[in-house]
Amino acid sequence: MAHLPAALPGLALSVLLVVCGLAGLLPEAQAQNDLEDRLPDAIANEAPSLRFEHLGIEHGLMQGSVVDIMQDRQGFLWISTLGGLHRYDGHTAEAYTSIPFDTTSLSHDNVRSVTEAENGDLWVGTSNGGLNRLDRATGRFTHYRHDPDDPSSLSDDRTTHTLM
Repeated sequence: MAHLPAALPGLALSVLLVVCGLAGLLPEAQAQNDLEDRLPDAIANEAPSLRFEHLGIEHGLMQGSVVDIMQDRQGFLWISTLGGLHRYDGHTAEAYTSIPFDTTSLSHDNVRSVTEAENGDLWVGTSNGGLNRLDRATGRFTHYRHDPDDPSSLSDDRTTHTLM
């Protein structure tokens, strides 16, 4: 009798497992099929509890193109738009925008991202105004911009994400 290559029994077992799995003969495969069959019912049971609200200019947004949304620890939604940063309390949105000659306002209205820091301050990334830190206690922004004469400054005033 000829000897089988050492890898052949393992290969044969793998083929058998795949065939049995495809046929639904293995308990794991059957459990997976049962889960997939029940999943639409589970989603349907949860769907009535979901509620979506559409926010727009009538709620205080300065602009309707939303780029990013973040919920802070206090429950406020912070909405980044092409027209500024907005804080939504569930009823109305308060806008934070760039005010000319006000160095404590947002540096640029095209807001790309917002993230909450451990201390509650918000870090706001803008399309062309660098990075901003909103001091929640004072409501004032500090700007972090690119300075070609300072190698420790931001590499560019265009930011896309703020990560904490």
